[in-house]
Amino acid sequence: MAMGGRFTLSDDAHAAAQVGLNYHRIVEYAESLGMTELYYLEKLPMGEIAVDVLDACAVRRVGLEEVRQEKFWELSSV
Repeated sequence: MAMGGRFTLSDDAHAAAQVGLNYHRIVEYAESLGMTELYYLEKLPMGEIAVDVLDACAVRRVGLEEVRQEKFWELSSV
């Protein structure tokens, strides 16, 4: 992160029951590392010319404070 890296969430689940298994821990963990934001890909509108899948997406960022306010994180910490 100190060298300009960006952090995004991913999942290495091997079964449907494991998808998002430890996501409830990520916001607190990211904050403990001094992170202030997460990054994600957003699909561009149809009609845009894309050479590959990454050309059809834009990199977006969201602050951890905003992430913490999302209902998903509230429900996943129960």
